[in-house]
Amino acid sequence: AVVSTQSTGALKKIKNDARATAILGDTIKGFGDPHSRTRKRLQHQGYEVAGTDYLRVNFHVEGNKRHGVVLVDLKNTKKGWKTRYIIIQLEGFPPGKITIEDNRHETDVEDLPDIDYSDIAFEQEEEK
Repeated sequence: AVVSTQSTGALKKIKNDARATAILGDTIKGFGDPHSRTRKRLQHQGYEVAGTDYLRVNFHVEGNKRHGVVLVDLKNTKKGWKTRYIIIQLEGFPPGKITIEDNRHETDVEDLPDIDYSDIAFEQEEEK
């Protein structure tokens, strides 16, 4: 349920992004594995870093101009699943990527330890 909900939310953000519609085209559709019969099977993989659950979801997007693979990375927080990033990896020529959303600076800072640097003295070397 988390995989399909998050991929639907990511597809809405892609459709509302001016850069994505300019490059992919106006009629953007998303689908799972292009080689499966129904194309509804989404690639996803859960992983854990320092006791925190993460989820990576991949699906395909296709517009009337170009197509690509969407990479969505999620982090499970106390408030539910938070999007770390949504990136479209463009296929074909010229290669490129479109960053729709990048929250890594917000989602990853929660894991950093609180260190008080105020009492640390830095010594400067004297020039000879």
